[in-house]
Amino acid sequence: MRRTTPPNGFQPEASGTEVPLPVILGHGRRLSARLKAETAQAHRAVETTAFVRAFMQGMLERPAFVRLVASHLHVYRALEAALARLRAHPVVGRLWFPELLRYDALQADYAYLTGNDPAHAERSPATRDYVERIEVAALRAPHRLASHTYTRYMGDLSGGQMMRRVARDAYGLSERGLSFHAFPAIPKKGAFKEEYRCVLDELPLTPAQADEVVAEASEAFRLNGAVFEELVPPEA
Repeated sequence: MRRTTPPNGFQPEASGTEVPLPVILGHGRRLSARLKAETAQAHRAVETTAFVRAFMQGMLERPAFVRLVASHLHVYRALEAALARLRAHPVVGRLWFPELLRYDALQADYAYLTGNDPAHAERSPATRDYVERIEVAALRAPHRLASHTYTRYMGDLSGGQMMRRVARDAYGLSERGLSFHAFPAIPKKGAFKEEYRCVLDELPLTPAQADEVVAEASEAFRLNGAVFEELVPPEA
């Protein structure tokens, strides 16, 4: 059951007049299939960064991991604030899954790992660029938020689970400090991801908007990769 009250004090904007649904034309391919196929190169580029290699080998220093948590804190704050604010939007409203929301978990992780107030978490230049991209999409083309929910949450439910195990072993963490990667309300992640892909495929998008969503997803992967490169610069 989807929650009707936004988390973290976020309040959706008054809907005012209803936004008409766009005419749905044939896309040729399902949006979920396009996202997977047409962002594959951008996705691989992120997976092969020096950061990911170091992390998966258990060689990433703990301070770099903490800075990643700080970056995530800002990115998810921006994304989830936008999702809550735009719940009356005909596209964004369909992407509202309270069980996916990560901001509260990230606040708890950051506080546990650092002993500091999450409100003072560092925002690196690459993180600022990422946050700005999300905020601009929310303001000018809200349907592009579908790209950011896809790249973030589907990644969290997939490779993010492997990262959780690596971080647990590398940094001696238990559940505390790793709640970002825990989805207690989603016991069957495979089934949930399939449901989410069906939601993506049924979004009321025009062909041009669908193209924009796919392009924005590649840009989201690039922005995520830029954050990684800040943490562990590419090898010369």
